Amino acid sequence: MNEVKGIEFVAGGAELLPRVRPLWEELNRHQRGLSTHFADRFAGFSFSFREAALLEKARRGAVRIELAVLPGVGDAAYCAGSVQSNGDGEIDSLFVDERFRGRGIGSELVRRALDWMDGEGALARSVVVAEGNERARAFYARFGFLPFSVTLARRDPARRG
Repeated sequence: MNEVKGIEFVAGGAELLPRVRPLWEELNRHQRGLSTHFADRFAGFSFSFREAALLEKARRGAVRIELAVLPGVGDAAYCAGSVQSNGDGEIDSLFVDERFRGRGIGSELVRRALDWMDGEGALARSVVVAEGNERARAFYARFGFLPFSVTLARRDPARRG
């Protein structure tokens, strides 16, 4: 059910990852700008690393990529989700181009991801939000995602990415 007028949703698997790349790179720049302590880590992240992680999840379970496509514009947003064989579902990545935020696209993508996880038999659902991204935390709270734990990391100047 498309609840966002004028937008086409395209769903698939790992074959959609090449279309995700430019949006993921924007997400990474966005996160780098928000990070209080680890902007250098975001600068060291590459899409090929993220892609490899999603392909590994696909090998061990199921991965779904969904794109929001605006007529005359192209890909404006994406959501990557996974369900592992143990029943753990995760929203692995979500990004809506800044020009198209506030139109319900992100909410629709999350609803679709959660519905897909239900259909895959997910027993638990989670999402990781980077420190500094309070808007994302508030957004996911609307879907019932609440803080479970906080991971503290130590800065290691010898490590990049």
